[in-house]
Parts: sequence; structure tokens; C-alpha cells
Amino acid sequence: MIHPNSNSKPKEHFIFVRLLHSGFESLGIFISKYYCWCAIISFLITLTCILHVISTSRTAIPYGYTPSNARSRDEIQVFEQFFNQEGRGVTIFIMIIAKDNKTMIRKEYLEETVDLLDVLENNITFENPTQLSHKPFSQFCIGFCEINQPVRQFYNGFQILWKESENGEQTKDLRVNLTYPMTEMFGRKFTIGQNFFGVRLKSNLNESDSTNIEFTKMIILQIRAEKHSSWSLKDIESYEIKISKYLVDNFTSDRINAMAVSQAYMQSEMTATGLEMEPFLIAGFILMCLFTVITTYISSTIARQFTLYKILLSITACIVPLMSTATTFSLIVLFGAPFSPILAITPFLILAIGVDDCFLMIHAQQRFVKIKRKKLNSDYLRAEDVCECIAFVCVETGPSILLSAFTNILAFCVGSITSPPEIQLFCLGNALAIFIDTIYQVTLYAAILAFVCVQEFNCADETCVDNFMNKFTQKLGIVSLQIDLNPHKFFLPGSQMLDAHYYKNEYIVPNMTPVMVFVNKPGNLSDPENAKQLYNIVEAFEHLPSAIGKDSTRFFLRDFEEYNLAMGEDPERINENDLDEFLKWPEYTFWKGFVKLNKTNDTTKLNAFFFSTGYHGEHLKKLNERALLLESWRNLSDFYKSNFDVTVYNDDAPVLDLIEVIPSVTWQSAVVTFMSMGFVVFWFLYDKKAIAIASTSIFFICLGVVGGLNWWGVDLDPIMMAIIIMTIGFSVDMPSHVAFHYHKISLEHPSFSSKQISEYTIHAVAFPIIQAGFSTIACVISLLWVKLYMGEVFVKSMTLCVILSLLQGLLIIPIMYWLLDEKISMCGKRIRPVQDIFKMSNANIENTIASPIATNKKDDIDPDYTIDVDKETDILDSDSCSDSNDIAGLESDLDYISESVTLDPRYKDLLENEEIVKRYGEDGREIYDDEEWINDLEAVKVTDRFGFVHKDGNIIETSELEKEKKTELSREWKWIDMIKEYDKSSKIPKKWRDRIWKGIPNKFRFQVWPKILNVDKYKKTSPYTYAQILERALVTCTDIKQIDLDINRTYRDHIAFKKRYDLKQKCLFNVLTAYAIYNTEVGYCQGMSQIAALFLMYMNEEDVFWCLHSLLVDPKWGMHGFFIPGFPSLMRYMDHFNKLVETNIKSLHKHIESEGIPTVYLTKWWFGCFLDRVPFNMALRLWDVFLLEGTGILVATGFTILKMHKSKFLFICVGLYLNSRNIE
Repeated sequence: MIHPNSNSKPKEHFIFVRLLHSGFESLGIFISKYYCWCAIISFLITLTCILHVISTSRTAIPYGYTPSNARSRDEIQVFEQFFNQEGRGVTIFIMIIAKDNKTMIRKEYLEETVDLLDVLENNITFENPTQLSHKPFSQFCIGFCEINQPVRQFYNGFQILWKESENGEQTKDLRVNLTYPMTEMFGRKFTIGQNFFGVRLKSNLNESDSTNIEFTKMIILQIRAEKHSSWSLKDIESYEIKISKYLVDNFTSDRINAMAVSQAYMQSEMTATGLEMEPFLIAGFILMCLFTVITTYISSTIARQFTLYKILLSITACIVPLMSTATTFSLIVLFGAPFSPILAITPFLILAIGVDDCFLMIHAQQRFVKIKRKKLNSDYLRAEDVCECIAFVCVETGPSILLSAFTNILAFCVGSITSPPEIQLFCLGNALAIFIDTIYQVTLYAAILAFVCVQEFNCADETCVDNFMNKFTQKLGIVSLQIDLNPHKFFLPGSQMLDAHYYKNEYIVPNMTPVMVFVNKPGNLSDPENAKQLYNIVEAFEHLPSAIGKDSTRFFLRDFEEYNLAMGEDPERINENDLDEFLKWPEYTFWKGFVKLNKTNDTTKLNAFFFSTGYHGEHLKKLNERALLLESWRNLSDFYKSNFDVTVYNDDAPVLDLIEVIPSVTWQSAVVTFMSMGFVVFWFLYDKKAIAIASTSIFFICLGVVGGLNWWGVDLDPIMMAIIIMTIGFSVDMPSHVAFHYHKISLEHPSFSSKQISEYTIHAVAFPIIQAGFSTIACVISLLWVKLYMGEVFVKSMTLCVILSLLQGLLIIPIMYWLLDEKISMCGKRIRPVQDIFKMSNANIENTIASPIATNKKDDIDPDYTIDVDKETDILDSDSCSDSNDIAGLESDLDYISESVTLDPRYKDLLENEEIVKRYGEDGREIYDDEEWINDLEAVKVTDRFGFVHKDGNIIETSELEKEKKTELSREWKWIDMIKEYDKSSKIPKKWRDRIWKGIPNKFRFQVWPKILNVDKYKKTSPYTYAQILERALVTCTDIKQIDLDINRTYRDHIAFKKRYDLKQKCLFNVLTAYAIYNTEVGYCQGMSQIAALFLMYMNEEDVFWCLHSLLVDPKWGMHGFFIPGFPSLMRYMDHFNKLVETNIKSLHKHIESEGIPTVYLTKWWFGCFLDRVPFNMALRLWDVFLLEGTGILVATGFTILKMHKSKFLFICVGLYLNSRNIE
């Protein structure tokens, strides 16, 4: 966009940006031609993707928030390999508590617990579609069939502990000892510490007590099985969810509550969490649509460009991002990635980013209309301007949209490198969605914009309104960030998982935090030294801080030793071959799940085994304390790893790994992403100052968001990781738009001051980014209705990011630019040749005065002599320069140049022309309008329907004129239909010809006349645009003074031309000046001013130029020969006319000859096709027919006038009559 008052030569953009401009211009032209196909193809693709997404189920990534390189993943792999699994098996924990919150050690409660266990093990089946089998747990379990036996045996012991003697007294069976944590029944000991939790022991025991347990809050049952080769992960998940659903929906009891916790059920609850946000996407969409429609209505109404199609633009601005999201989700599934619940945030994010881009495009379109109207001096644009409009929009907004998209995409891609899988999917999904949204924006939305332009060009007008905002946040909130992985952040309120976590954290973790220790290379058990080392490993884990000790340990060798003693074997030596027989005994079958044996012939070898032990303490409720405990387990396992390949496993390890990883991964991702943003900004701006300002702005926005979230009660967690990465990407949008436009305008207008650049930048981007910011908040605010942590953090982060981005973009960045520019201008020195200074002062006459400067300059002035200047716009400001001697020298040189130039008389003419051009400038009317005329209000009162002002107030409205107006009104609908059906490629149809002869309604002449004159053809075939011709003409035209004189006497009684140097006079000046240099053979001739003025009453400036050109060069009218020196065509037509009169009206011809009247009166008739010679309404009818039929109508009309008024002409002075102003 070139500012009308900018005379400085624009600087070139960086080559990369120039290539982008060229590419986007071509894209805009292509889309404007094929916008229907672009829209149809995009909608079909999106519809296909939507159907695909609807048929896809949501699934979370297993251990999705655990980093890919976390040690817990290796430990899980060892766990699965131990049980010969290609993936995880069945693992379900059932938590049972009393409804009355009292102890579970009551007969009825223990009985219902065992009954529930029987149901779970025997009644609920595992569906295996591969083998078409339906088996309960008791039939498909292998190594963990007896895992719940401690509960069952405790219940059995509780029943038989007391028995009635022969005399009726209750006696205790001394073979049963129901103590905690080790229970003994009939000489066999087993631990109940891994099943009974929230235990409180009695301080004093007596004979009547059944157990030392005073209170037990919870009993844990486990359904655990190794994965069978025929099972799929989907089969396992279905079974786990089936158990959970049974307890939620079908299990009823008056005494106990049962809750199942499994990975599949946890993922299904997280999926439900994501699905819970979907209805609010509709609410957010509706809110954003309302906001978008209202703000677009406001901006377009103020700009006088509102049409109903603006509502279509506003709504599709919200639809297009959702279309890109649907396409993205479909591609994610096609690529084999899971459709994770965390992607529920993506539509809100893409909606916010996409609408931002749409606002910029809408605003650019409105600026194009404003500029075009100002340029054409018309309220109406044509369908032909659509191509130029879409190209303008694409060039203006394309690089800015691309910059924003690239930075966002790069932010998410970089953020995915070191993030956990779930965050990786979130980042890569968002990156893909932004990429597709960008494609949709510059294709589909541009196509919709093209359609709207086609429909609405011919309405509205221009003007705009803009605003500013304030301030950014500081860093203090960041230093107090804490890591918090509370499950309430991942599940909906009321979810059973929250209750399960509460009971686990309150009663299980502080009483029994288990660890499974896998020994993958146990060595030879028959070797006493090796066996001793294995015992050392177990004892080392039993003596770690917080360890419960031996009572909580499950280690098969201890039972194996007892077995050996019972069998009479040597207690000092273990026979490894006896392991198989050992595991066959009923009381020891439990250990089958703890060992892996390799049987060959008669030998049995132990390949691997695991043991478990427990830890307790209230401090373990804190995740960081459990993370330290996990670290101690790993350090101990590493100590024995070289000899025995020891690995530890704990179900919470994937979560605990996040505590160590989250801070480092978060800040690494943030730093790398931030550096990547700077790299992308560099390619688009290629300016150190712009890069520094944009990067600094992004940095402080991110600091403000992170610190603000911490003040707002948000701690560091996986959601926060994703939010930080998202914030870095989103924070780029608004600052980059502002920085890009600031840089672009500074290149195009190097003479602009910082204040002017800021004004133009704010004018270009302020309103759309304010729209985008608050529409984003309107969209995401609906998530607050869901009591969900993820949605809450998203709303808070987006709100902070929008507010800080607006403050940075509209306040801080302009201030930073101004401060830097002022600093540079105060301290720096720019060097420019003397010739450049002269160019700056007289840019329009540079070529003309080059010769006098060269021939008249003094010998001591070097043409390459350079001086120090402060500002391009104020080169003689002595306060801004750093050296007074330089100023003195500069003034001396400029004085001499001025004296030398004034010696050339051509320079005087140029100065006069330049002064005239200046008068027709923007402020010319205010400066030079010294006409004493009636004011505007009075003029309106005495103006007829064609715009002519009657000073005497005598507006003649005859019955014929009234009838003519009514006739025009009756024909309007016919003309509307005809214009719609008009085909440019065909000749004027007969229907048109008939109705043109009847008269074109006044309001349709602006459409009909250009079509008859083939204006579009000349526009397309001309190697130069009107703007280029005019720009050159204002500098080089030599007829400016004569044109100015003629304009002063052209239709000064018309409302449009009554004020000197007003808008229409300026348009008339531009048209005549431009045509004077375009058709150099004709130049300027006085008769042209009236014709151009007539056209300007109905058309815009550019169309008038090409209409005038068509009249002169098209053979149909051939007025070229009327205006060139010698007037050859005019002379030929005069001879023909005289012969016609002589032949057909002999008496009148003799009378004219006898009076000696020359035929020069025909010149006044034909130069303007009877303008000012007949009443104006009649002149318009003559022009309708003249344009339709061609020059021949001039002769026919002149002959008809003479013939009709022959009798009058014979009795009066023909010369006076023919030269009178009106013929009636």
C-alpha cells in the first residue's frame, strides 16, 4: 500500500519475502478465478474426514505422560518379558471399604468380600474372539491364581477360630493365629500386609481377642494374569473395563463399597474427560460466531462496507478452523496414532488461531475496498476488481499468516522432541492442524472471500476505527512453581478414579508401598555362595529406609528352604532340581507366578524370579518422597545389576519419573522452541531490530503466562508442559503480525517517522487482532462450565496469553520501535549523496532537472560528496544533526543547487505544474477554495435530479419530465434482468438496442455505458494500469496549465463540479492529465473536458479514462480524428453534412449561404455530442444512442434539427440561433 504523500523510494524486501509476495499474488489470482472449485473440493475432503473421525473411538496412550526415555519404561519391559508377554497382561486392583466407615474385620464384611471375589474369579468372563472362548479368571490365570488366597484364608480362619466345646463354652483354636502382618494357619505362615490397609493394631491383647487388628480401613483384591499370545490389547482392555463396569453398575451391597482400578478403566475415564469438553466446543463456537459477527458488523458498518455477506464471512471464519481440525484428526488416525483425549483441546486452539487469520483477511479486504474507492473516486467497485482484491489480500496477509503458522508449527514440533508420548501427540497433532488450517485459510477462506467480493462489489464506502490496550506481567510467579500430579487434573469430578486415588493415597501408600524386584540372572541355586548373594539382595531391600522388613517380603527361597527341611534335605545346600516338585505342592503353588523355570529332560533350571517387599510411612503420601524411594530402589538394583541383572518395578514408576523429567523437559522444550521462533522470524523479517523486538516480546509473554498461571494456582504438571509449549507458539501470532507490518511499512516508506509507521501498522492490524484476541476468549470461556482441570488451565493460559499479546502488540512493541528509532537517530549517522537530497525535495522532477544540475554546478562540488543526515523526512533540522559545520556546508550546497536550477526556464514551468498538481492534492480544496458560492445546504434545495444547481431557485419540472421519471421507474426491473444476463463475449443483443433507443434509466448508465464502450477489454489489454499512467502524467504532462483552465469553466453549475479543486474536479484533472500523455498523438484538446465530466457524473475515475480512450480509438466512434491537429474527421463530416443539407433542404442551405454563416457551429455541436446545446435530459438520450450507434448519429441528429426547425431558421438570424445555448 503506497501512501499518497510518500515520495521516498521504497526499499526492497528480503528476497524470501519477495518470493512469498509473488507466490501469494499468483495464488490469489488463481483462487479468484476458480473459487467455486476450491470451496467444493475443500468441503468434500472435510466431509469425508468428518465421517472418518465419527467412526473412530477415542483411546489414550498407555503410560502416555511418561517420557519415552524414562527408566520406568525399561522396567515395564522387563516385567512383561518375565511373564513371556508381548505387551501388558490383566492387572486390576479392587478396593473394598465398609459403607459405615468402620473396620472391615467383621464376619459379615469379610464374607461379602470373599463372595465378591468368587464372583469376579468365576462369573465374569474374558472374551477371546480369536479362540472364540469365554473363560473366567479362575480358568485363564497361570501364575497369579492364588494371589488373593491371604484374604480367603484369613476369612476361613476367622470362621474356625472359635469353636464350641462339649460343655458349650467358646474355645480358641490354637492352630489359627490371625495376626498382622504375618498370619499363621495350621503351621503355615503367610502375609496379609499386601491385602489389608489402613490397619490399626491393638495395644494390649487378651485371650478373647480374635486378632491383633483393631481397625482395617480397606481390603485389596487383585485380578492379575499374564498375557496369552492370542490376546489382543483390546481384549484385555475390554475385560478390565468389564470388571470396573460390573462394580459400578451391577454390584450392590448394604455393607461394602468396591472400586476397581485398572489401566484400561483409567484411560476410559480420561477419554470421558476429553469427551466432556466436546459439547462445550459447540457453545464456544456459538459464542465466537456471535462475537465475530458483531465485531465484523461494527468494523464494516463504520467503514460503510457492511452487507449481509459479511455475516457469511464471519460465520465461515469460525467454521474453516473446525474443518481443518476434522481433517487433522482423520489424518492422525490414518497415520496410525491413537485418537487421544488430550486432542480435545485442539479444536479450541485452532479455532482461536484460525479466526485470527480470518480477521486479518477480512480487514485487508476492507482496506483494499477503501484504497480502491479512493483511487477510483467511486463508491462502486466492479466484478473485475475481485481478482486484484484477492491477490491484494493474499499478498498483504499471506506472509504474516505464514510467519504465524510456521512459528506455531515449529514451536509444537520442537516441543514434541523431548516430551512424553501423550504430549508429543498433542504437539504434533496441533502442528499438523495449524498446517492444514493455514492451507484452508489461503485457499478455502480466500475462495469464500472471493465469492463474497463478487457478490458485494458495488456497495458501501470507506473509513475505519481502531484502539489501543496496556501492559505485561512480570517474572516473580515463575520461581515458585511446584510439581503437582494430582489425579483431579485428569478426571472429571465424581469419577470413581478420584475416590480410588484418595483411598490409595490415604490407606495403601503409607501402609504398604510395594516394589517388585526382578532377578533376571539368578545363577546356580545349588551354589551356597550364589544363594547367599541372593539373600543379600533381598535383605538389602528390606533394610532400606522406610522398609517394613521381612514380614512384608514375598521371597520363594525362604519357603523352598522350609520345604527342603520338611523333605529331609541338607539345609546348607539347595537342590535346584527340586523346584518343580516344590511348586506342585498346594501350599506352594502360589510361587509359580514368581519364578521362570527351564525344564530339560530330568533337570530344572531357574532362569529368573522376582520378589516383592513393602515400605511404609506417612511421608510417602507425597510424590517427591516416593520418587526418592524409587531412586533408592534403582540405585540398589544398579549395584547388583552386573552380576544378577536386577531390575525394579513399581506401578507408580511412570508417574514418579515425571517428577524428575517435567522441569528439565519443560524448560528444554521452551528454550529450544523460543530459539526456533527467532529463527523463523529471522527469515520473514531479516532485520535485527525486528527480530530482537519480536523475540523479546514473545519471551515476556511466555514469562507472564507461566508466572500468571502460578499465581492463579496452577502447578507444573504434564498439562502445564503442553500449555507452555502451546503458549510459546500462540504468543507469536500477535507480536509477529505487528512486527511484520511495522517492518514492511518501514521498507516501503523509508521516509516515514516512527510515529507514522506506528499509525499505519496499528491501522492495518489493531482491529483484527483485537477481534481475534477477544473472540479466542469468547470461544474458550465455555470450558469453565466443565469442572475439569485441563479445561480450566487452558482457559486461564489462553486468557493470559491473549491479554499479554494484545498489550505487547499494541502498546509495548510500538514503544520499543519508537525508543530504538529515536536512539538510532540521536546517535547514528546515515550517509546519502547530495543528489539523493535533491531527489527527496524534488522527486517528481528528477529527470527533468538532471541536465541543469550537471551543466551549472560549480567545479568544487563533487557529485559523490556525502553528508551526515539525521532523518530522511527532515534533512535540514539542525537540532537533529550532530555537527553544525555539516549543516553550514549543506545549506551552502543546497543554495547553489537551487540558484542553478532556477536559471532554466523549464524549471519555472515545472514548478507551476507542480503547484497546480499540489492544489488538486488531498487538502487542495481547503487551501484554495476561495469561491464565493451558495453553501451546500442551499445548493441542495435548488438542485435538479441530474445535479445541476439553479441559483435562481427555478427548477423546471414539466409534465414531460415527470412522465419521463415515471417511465424510467417502470423500466428498472427490466434493466436489472438484462444487466444480469449480459454476456461480454457476444454483440449487443437486439433487446438492448431497442430499450437503449427508448432511453436508459438514469441510475443504470454507470453500468451500461462502460459495457457498450468495451472498457474491460482496454483494461486487460493495456500494458499499463491507470494508476501507473497517472503517476507518470502528474510529473511529465505539459498540458497541466491548460487543463486546469478548462476545468475551471466546465459544468461549474453542477453540484459535483461547483467547488474549485474539490473531489470531482480532482478526478477530472487526473483523467485529462493521464490521457494527455497516454495518447500522445492527440494530447489534450479542449472539447475533452466536457465529455470526461459527463462520464464522471456516472462513473469512477479509472472507468472514465478508458471510456474516453474507447471513444477516440474505436472505429465505431472514431473521435480520434475530431481532436488531432487539423481535425480531419470533423472536416470530412462537415463536408458530408453540407452536401446532405444542400441536397435535401435547399432553401435553408441558400439562406445560410446568403447570410454568410460558416459551418463552424457544427464544431460546437459535434465535439461534445450536443452537450450544452440541448436540454441535459435530451443530451443524455442523444448520448445513449450515440454510444449505441456510433458517430453517424451526429450527422443524423444535426440534419434532423435543421429540418425540424427549418421555418424558424428562415425568418431569424440563423447564426445567432445556431450558436444559442439551448435548442428547444
